[in-house]
Amino acid sequence: MAEVELNDIMSSFEANNCQPIPNKLLEYQMFNQPYYTGRILRLLLAPRQVPSPLDTRERLIEALKKRDKSHQSMFAKYERECKKLNNSTSNGKGSSSSKMLLMYSPLEEKLERLKRHYEDNEDQLGPIFSQVSTAINQVVSDIKKSIINNNDKSSKKHNGDICSPGLKEWEIQV
Repeated sequence: MAEVELNDIMSSFEANNCQPIPNKLLEYQMFNQPYYTGRILRLLLAPRQVPSPLDTRERLIEALKKRDKSHQSMFAKYERECKKLNNSTSNGKGSSSSKMLLMYSPLEEKLERLKRHYEDNEDQLGPIFSQVSTAINQVVSDIKKSIINNNDKSSKKHNGDICSPGLKEWEIQV
């Protein structure tokens, strides 16, 4: 639900040439602080490769950063994490590694959203979700290592598949 609202907010911001911060976002900031901080800012400030020139999301972040003085630590953390991602991409081997890491970034964001969803609903989802989450983390970690290393040995380790050795059949199917 927060994702849909954030997309609406960004669409509104873009439609108005990225000038005023949308009223809906300001209302959340003033009247529903827990939702603003826990959901909206958390989604908006998920670390990613920052495009050049700046996109709508980055312009909205900059506008909020100027206005919202109470969450400067969250903005600073976002900038640090983005710099780490940018540095890891620029230190990658060759342009194909950089492109692969750029493609990987949305997967990493989705994994973070999945983790937050689990944390928010842990009591309802049960222990099986924890096992699935661990398996997904392992596969994603192996994919990232393969992208960064960009060598044939890592792909042979997976026998041409993205699945990690040691995963059970049901974990692979997930």
